[in-house]
Amino acid sequence: MGQHQHDFDELARMERICRDLAEESALPLERDALLDLAANYRAATQALL
Repeated sequence: MGQHQHDFDELARMERICRDLAEESALPLERDALLDLAANYRAATQALL
């Protein structure tokens, strides 16, 4: 359970980082790429459930 929770927390943290960076991005392609990454982290988190 400990490793599972660590993985879950790490994926959620990376998703938040990507979303925060996307909000700050002035470049549309960069923003879209960061939002795609965030969605991938979200999907990986959901796969752990």
